[in-house]
Parts: sequence; structure tokens; C-alpha cells
Amino acid sequence: MAKPYRSRSQVVHELLATIQSEGPVGVTRLTSVVNLTHGRIQEHLGAFEENGLVVCAEGERSAWTLTPRGAQALEELRRVDRAMRDFGINL
Repeated sequence: MAKPYRSRSQVVHELLATIQSEGPVGVTRLTSVVNLTHGRIQEHLGAFEENGLVVCAEGERSAWTLTPRGAQALEELRRVDRAMRDFGINL
């Protein structure tokens, strides 16, 4: 059975929400929760880090955490998603 298509905004929303809910989270966990390849997750994380949405705590393993700016971006994505659904549009 084919999986439904997810837009880029849906993927970004899922990634940010997972990072927020899971706390410091590694790429392996993100891969399994969001169902993306390791390479795609790394691409998104790199862009998020460049834009100040996440920070990486380097240690034995990398663990990603949402910044206040990332939490604000996630809340805006949720707000837009709610507004679109109110008008009968699914992103």
C-alpha cells in the first residue's frame, strides 16, 4: 500500500514537532518517527540549524533540540495549518 504524499511543509512540521516532543533527539530516532532517510533528515537539520531553529548538542552522539525561534516557527506552522483546515484546505 502506497503511503500518502507529504508536502515539504508537512515534513518540516513533523520534524520540528518531533524534536520538540522528544527533547534532545538523535537522527536515528527522527528517521524512524518521521519516516525519512538519514540523508534527508540531515538536509533538513542543516537548514534548521542555519536558520536558528534547532541546536545540536555534540557529545557521544548528536542530539537536536528546538530553540525558542524553532518553537515560534512550529507554533506559526500549527496556526497556518489550523487556518487552512478551517477553510477546507489540507496542506
